[in-house]
Amino acid sequence: MESFVVILILSVSFCAADINNCPVHIPRTAFLYQFGTSCYQFNMGLKTLKKWGVSGIDCKVNHGDLIDIHSEAEQDFIISAWKNLSYTIFGSSRLWIGLNDIFTPGIWTWFSGRKEIDFQNWASGRPDNESGKHCAVMTLSGQWEDYDCYDSYNWICEFSTIPNYDCPANLPRTYKLLSWRDHCYLFNPNYIEDWYNADISCLTIRGGYLVDIHSQEEQDFINYSWSILRIKAHEDIGLWIGLTDGQNYFEEGRWNWTSSNIDYIIISD
Repeated sequence: MESFVVILILSVSFCAADINNCPVHIPRTAFLYQFGTSCYQFNMGLKTLKKWGVSGIDCKVNHGDLIDIHSEAEQDFIISAWKNLSYTIFGSSRLWIGLNDIFTPGIWTWFSGRKEIDFQNWASGRPDNESGKHCAVMTLSGQWEDYDCYDSYNWICEFSTIPNYDCPANLPRTYKLLSWRDHCYLFNPNYIEDWYNADISCLTIRGGYLVDIHSQEEQDFINYSWSILRIKAHEDIGLWIGLTDGQNYFEEGRWNWTSSNIDYIIISD
């Protein structure tokens, strides 16, 4: 009696949501995925390795951010997509994510500055807070590790399917428009004005006001965002803020914001 060996070949498939909801300027390639209200662009390959800061600039220039991760479901999706791509292209064994403690060692925040850290997946013993390890990577196991920001790895850019959805409709949707918590910030690295004209421009043209700062977290967000945009604009210039002692009802030497009262200050050494 003749016998047969039956070989069952199982094909593992990966399904991603329709990427047609992704921003139109992002190339439709096999490296683009959508999950929820975000699109993820995987920058893979051994020829595509960059330092953390340069990776962040790449995302910002394309109107995105280094990836935030806010749930186990999102984490699982990213790992599945990464593994799916790993079958077709060989890249680094780690990917940069947006988590960092560059400004305040030990206080980890997301590159985008938009959301609190409401999900964490650190590997055992990480972060170990060794000198120079201020940026986070994700491994194929899904765990996070702190590494030197000057190491080079692949990275993921994240784009909202509703870009700057919480910003007024009259503001231009460019990489210079950023949202943080319940405010929008329009940076102007290519224009130089005196303080009064800058204030008038914000008020009459944009319907806003020169920025006021009310916490260290907001200060860090503005400081880091400006450092990135300043590199893009090739400018080494300062930035007007809304603090003044010379506006109408203010007394000389009595400083206040143009839009609100002072509740946070930085004292220079």
